[in-house]
Amino acid sequence: MSGPRPVVLLYCEVNRGLGHWVRTATIAKSFSKRFRTVLVCTGDLHDDIVIPPEVEMVRFQRGAHYPHPGKKSGWGADLIEVLERVRPDVILIEYFPFGRTQSAVYLVPFLRAARNMMPPPLILSSIRDIQEQCLTDQEKFDRRVVQTVNRLMDGVLVHSDPQLIQLQETFALASELQKPIWHTGFVTTNAPLTFSPETHTEDTCLISVGGGGGGESVLRVAVRCAKLGLFPSDLTVHIAAGSLTPEEVWQELVQETAGLPKLKLTRWIANMKSEMKKACVSVSRCGYNTALDLIITGARALVIPFVEVEEDEQTYRARKMEALGLVRVLEESRLTPETLAAEVAAIRTFEPCQLNVDVDGASHTVDLVEAMIKQRRREPPHTTSLTSLSSVNDSFPQPSPVLSRNHSPQ
Repeated sequence: MSGPRPVVLLYCEVNRGLGHWVRTATIAKSFSKRFRTVLVCTGDLHDDIVIPPEVEMVRFQRGAHYPHPGKKSGWGADLIEVLERVRPDVILIEYFPFGRTQSAVYLVPFLRAARNMMPPPLILSSIRDIQEQCLTDQEKFDRRVVQTVNRLMDGVLVHSDPQLIQLQETFALASELQKPIWHTGFVTTNAPLTFSPETHTEDTCLISVGGGGGGESVLRVAVRCAKLGLFPSDLTVHIAAGSLTPEEVWQELVQETAGLPKLKLTRWIANMKSEMKKACVSVSRCGYNTALDLIITGARALVIPFVEVEEDEQTYRARKMEALGLVRVLEESRLTPETLAAEVAAIRTFEPCQLNVDVDGASHTVDLVEAMIKQRRREPPHTTSLTSLSSVNDSFPQPSPVLSRNHSPQ
């Protein structure tokens, strides 16, 4: 793109898990090659997720107070100060308004302030593949999402392969969105692996819980299973607790596993794909990043989806993957040392299908945003129609899901 480098501002909140943060950080890295990139974030960020120096980081402290109406304080005022200083060409808001509703008190004023800038930046919602479908007042929530997108945003970036899952599958009012929807492909870290005959040949059962938030029950059952000697005797069990597992839980796990034979306890694995590639069995949650790692590595996978009141994202993803022959599912309500051991033994003969999906979502996102900015610069102010850019999405590689058994991806 000729002329000065465009400016992108990305906003991300980190709560229980690392999925949203990893995805946003990966997109920011891709933007930094062609854009001035400013990443605004809050929450417990994992230091092992390296952000290149080209990305300007603005971190807000967790627990900072929300602004009161009419009072310029807290994150709302800080966000607007960043907006006025950076003057971005485009803003990517992670998950809002499809989530982060508690943040609307300051994100809505922030977006309104952006809308009032001259010229206003492009404003895009950046969301995962699956939306929540079991909220107490789901229809009211969905209508609020539609109103926010239609009034304050220019489009929605869905980070999934549309031939695997599309927004309308888990967002009932998708047809009422008046702004364009682009499916960018999945966003993943690290380059896809090159498979070799040595894939999945280690006698290791890898047990992981993503970032660690919400994974304590799986970790405790796995340790109990090991202490009872229920895992197949020829397997070494490698448990990865996750960086967000509370320190007191981590210390408990260290004490409980001390001296146990054929058991390895790790706090954090930087490259989970590499470990999944080697292990003959994987046991995990079924969050966005973990699911992609399982698909890419072709692991023999048992998934135990995280379930909570008003949260069914992982269950939906797990059941969809199970229907495609990619994983086996053990519901947490059935999780005991005995059922875990039985499922681990059974999955050793499971041959997962291999699925060809688009995992270049980060680079596709940059290409799409760059095309939007080029169009805006060619057209007079207030005349740009982003709807016409829907064809840009069609130019991205969109491989059909290819299912096969007993065949490693090339």
